Amino acid sequence: GTDAFTGALARAAGENVGSYDYSIGTLTAGGNYELSLATGSSFAITKKAITITPTANQKKVYGEVNPTYTFTVSPALVTGDNFSGTLTRAVGENIGSYLIQQGDLAAGPNYETTFSTGILFEITKRPISVTVTPDQFKVYGEEDPDLVYQIGQMGLVNGDTFTGKLSRDMGENVGQYPIKLGTLKISGNYELTYVGNYFNIAARNLTIMAAGVDKMYDGTTVAQVKLTDNRLPSDQLTLSYTSANFVSPNIGNNIKIEVVGLNITGLHAHNYSIVYPDISTLASITKRTVSVRANDVEKVYGEADPVLTYTVSPELVNGDSFTGSLSRIAGENVGQFRISKGDLAINSNYIIDFEGAQLTIKPKPILITPNSITKIYGDSDPVLTFTHQSLLNNDNITGNLVREVGEDVGNYKINLGTLKAPENYLLSIQPAYLTIEKAILIAKANDMTMCEGANLPNFSISYTGFKRGDNEGVLIQPGMVNTNATKNSPAGVYNLTPSGVQALNYSVEYKNGLLTITKTDPVKITANTDLKVKAGTTITLTATGGVSYTWDNAHGILSGQNSATLIVAPTQNTTYTVNAVNANGCLITASIQIEIIKENTENDPTKDPIELVKGTNVITPNGDGINDNLVIKNIELFPNNEIIIFDLAGRVVYRKKGYDNSWAGTLNGIPLAKGTYYYIIDFGDNKTKKKGFVSIVRN
Repeated sequence: GTDAFTGALARAAGENVGSYDYSIGTLTAGGNYELSLATGSSFAITKKAITITPTANQKKVYGEVNPTYTFTVSPALVTGDNFSGTLTRAVGENIGSYLIQQGDLAAGPNYETTFSTGILFEITKRPISVTVTPDQFKVYGEEDPDLVYQIGQMGLVNGDTFTGKLSRDMGENVGQYPIKLGTLKISGNYELTYVGNYFNIAARNLTIMAAGVDKMYDGTTVAQVKLTDNRLPSDQLTLSYTSANFVSPNIGNNIKIEVVGLNITGLHAHNYSIVYPDISTLASITKRTVSVRANDVEKVYGEADPVLTYTVSPELVNGDSFTGSLSRIAGENVGQFRISKGDLAINSNYIIDFEGAQLTIKPKPILITPNSITKIYGDSDPVLTFTHQSLLNNDNITGNLVREVGEDVGNYKINLGTLKAPENYLLSIQPAYLTIEKAILIAKANDMTMCEGANLPNFSISYTGFKRGDNEGVLIQPGMVNTNATKNSPAGVYNLTPSGVQALNYSVEYKNGLLTITKTDPVKITANTDLKVKAGTTITLTATGGVSYTWDNAHGILSGQNSATLIVAPTQNTTYTVNAVNANGCLITASIQIEIIKENTENDPTKDPIELVKGTNVITPNGDGINDNLVIKNIELFPNNEIIIFDLAGRVVYRKKGYDNSWAGTLNGIPLAKGTYYYIIDFGDNKTKKKGFVSIVRN
């Protein structure tokens, strides 16, 4: 029970991956035991697991050599073991990200290798610069040169080249224009830095030439020149100069002109530089022609000659002046006398262009002053007299004054008429007039007679004092007659006072007339019944106190409107008025009122008031006052009534609320055809409606 193993088994030598057989090694159980090793068992060495991970963020610049790709391993290799081979990456040399691959990297057969995928290698853009060459330029008006540049930083690789070209800001005027990349470009594998500059357009040399302009002598050295230049054909320039002067102010040929201070303005002026600011040329100064125009002058017969004057155009220059004077043809009677140059002269720088004139001797004015004269309209003219200024040499005035034609009141201008003096005089007349004053016209109010209570008559006026065959046709305003009498004045005599008459050529005087008012007796109206009656009652009204009668239109008249007796049948309260003329021709008016009594049904409860309403069945609307209207008796008992009238076809021809017996067989004022028409009366308040008919009879 105390035996035990000592020692240990052993195996075949070796450390590489593989199977190794066991041996008894130093294992023993003591001398009492014979040990044997069972077959079929071995010791195994397996592959070591490792993970290869490429280092992150590995990169290079486009065009550079690939670096050695680095990595880490976990866990570490056994001491003494090493990797063989290298990592690789996906194929490509343009910028971008490429997967790092295991390639032929290996640790040997004793390792089980796991490769971490998804790690990227980056190719970045290659920095390159384009720097515009400085001081590139052209002269205004020339073609642009090609724009040049230098390439800097890491430069181009792999045979890469730029395409396109630089450009500049648009413009052709003198100035600086930024140079830009334009269409110049390189592939996306480069990071381009652009360093710009300016393109200069320099001013173009401008040569200005002057051509002198001949001038007329003006006493100064001021000259005019015409300028030309070598500008581009389409450019807009305005040429000017500070001064241009002849070296002498006197006449001559090919005199030198000095032109100083040339200048240019205009839309394109800033694009040019003047080569010669001061130049010279030649021109001539010719004689100055002056026009001497003698002035027309005049004097009055008998006066001394005035000074003979003239006008000069253009004016003399440089202090030059004339010598001598003008003269005229002799003579002193009225007429015209030619003015000539006489001995008028000037220096050799001038040519005189002379134009003569006239000295006119005018007639001596004589003012005729007529004496003021008046006459009355219709009278004969008095003699027209006058005074005047003295004449020379015992000359005399003959003839007579006349006046403007006319005989109406007013002022008539007095004219010279046949007055005349010798030819050396001119007669004129002081404004004066013959005055025709108004004649007297008497206007008298005519005497009148009227009836007491009548309207005042139309008053009239009679006239005396007309002249020259005049009559009332010459009245501008016939005038009026006023009186203190009125329609209500009692019988008696009243003054008639004329006024307001206006007559051409007359001053009006007034004389009063008389109005005699005669006394009149009143007209009376009597009735054959009481003045309070039932609706529709026929009444005879009789007027007395006149010789003729007319009655005003009123409701319910049946006959007699132009006689003393009026027959009526009113259905409503009505006033009847008669107009009577008495034996003196006076119009007298009187009135009478008929009152309609409403029928009382209170004592007969079985009787419907509507039964009292009855209409006429025939109307003859011919304007004779008899049966002209549809009369509905007692309709006034129902003030809220409404009547509707229909023709045989059922069309409404009339409709009225509060019917007042006024329908005369018309539609919109136009007479309806004869025949039968039907009506319905609505009494309101839910009362029974009443129907009826009426026939229109026409002759």
